[in-house]
Amino acid sequence: MQAAQVLAGYSLGQADILRRAMGKKKVEEMEQQRQIFVDGCSQNDIKKATAEKIFDLIEKFAGYGFNKSHSAAYAMLSYQTAYLKTYFPEHFMAAVLSTELGNTDKINTLINECKEMKIKVLTPNIKTSNKHFNVNADLHIKYGLGAIKGVADSFIDHVIEVRKNHSFKDLFDLTKKVNIRLGGKKSIEALTKAGAFDELAPSRSIALACMEDMLREGQKNSAQMAGTSDLFASMDETFDPYEKYVSVKDLSKEDLLNFERDALGYYFSGHPVIAIEGMVENLRSHTISQVTDDMSRVKIVGLLNSYRQIRDRSNKQIAFISFDDGTGTMEGTISTDILEKHHLLLKANSILIFAGSVEIDDYKSKELNRRMYKMKVGSVSSLESQMSQGNKSIMIDARNLPNDSIQSNMANLKNLNGDFWKHGNCKIHLKILHEDSEAIIELGDEFKLMPTSENIKILKDMFGDGAIKLNK
Repeated sequence: MQAAQVLAGYSLGQADILRRAMGKKKVEEMEQQRQIFVDGCSQNDIKKATAEKIFDLIEKFAGYGFNKSHSAAYAMLSYQTAYLKTYFPEHFMAAVLSTELGNTDKINTLINECKEMKIKVLTPNIKTSNKHFNVNADLHIKYGLGAIKGVADSFIDHVIEVRKNHSFKDLFDLTKKVNIRLGGKKSIEALTKAGAFDELAPSRSIALACMEDMLREGQKNSAQMAGTSDLFASMDETFDPYEKYVSVKDLSKEDLLNFERDALGYYFSGHPVIAIEGMVENLRSHTISQVTDDMSRVKIVGLLNSYRQIRDRSNKQIAFISFDDGTGTMEGTISTDILEKHHLLLKANSILIFAGSVEIDDYKSKELNRRMYKMKVGSVSSLESQMSQGNKSIMIDARNLPNDSIQSNMANLKNLNGDFWKHGNCKIHLKILHEDSEAIIELGDEFKLMPTSENIKILKDMFGDGAIKLNK
């Protein structure tokens, strides 16, 4: 603005109009201003060529320029952060994570960056984690309790204060030393789902199962802390805290991951597609990490992360999506025709089958400095629809089960209600160890079922999470 005033005789108002034209980057307005600037300069005995050159510099600066003090500050900050990230990567990433406690999407991105940097991020732990992310002696990042959704800050501060003088043996010991009422059910449930009580309970499923009892004990012990005359608050409970929960089954990997997503906003300890790998292996042609330049069409089972619908130049609806499968991420475009057929399937956090042509994603490849691909989606299918098509069979791997457990499970299979075996077209094969040799037994026609997610979950509950595989 000052250059325009001094060289071209602009008034302050005219200089402000030039500034706005630079900000909007409108070609027509800038050309008008160029002529006004050159004419003004000529009245101050500045040659046209020199005026044109000066205006070119002003226009270039308008693209993305800073004054020197601003640029110097940016350069210094860039140098400092680059130095810290290079020589103290664990502490740097812990600090960056701590600045994003309330932004689960950003934390997810940063956790993935930690994985790429080979930095281990530990599960939240009520015994050792602080409110913010920090680094332990092994150079592992301890998860910040403040990044767990729904946990009250006042409760975190209280637990950390209690830990200075007390340790926790189990969940019920925790309720005796910590005022549970400060957190309430919401905080306890979120901490449990996030895995913060894993060191205090035999399993996460047991921690979830005893939550109501834990809250009840916490209420009594909180009353004792407050000095009330609650009859039961003064009783010293002496019991095996987990005796009544011995029959609680472990969570399936899918359920455990879904609980983590509830509490953390994303899947922390694994990926839902990898959790059902045995079921989807024969429903896809490749994983994302297996895609190469010479592939033209692929079929990928992926978790839909984002879905954005817009109108193209013809005013037709198209969609941009992003999905991943635990081995990599990919973006895709969905045309109007495909969108009309499959829009009801396109819900965030759904596991779907995407088929189409792939090509190198130049923009993402440059941004991330590695080979990235994008898909022109030709079809979208649900797992249910693909699992039930064709003559498929289910392999149950029972080699690690003792004979009495196998016999018990087979009896339970026979006793399942009629709907389980109704309309079945999928045979069941049982892989067992017999006298140190493997044997595969094909069960009879009465053991044919429809391979739905619900039916397969029943089989997983009986035989184990990784024992079930869907074959073609």
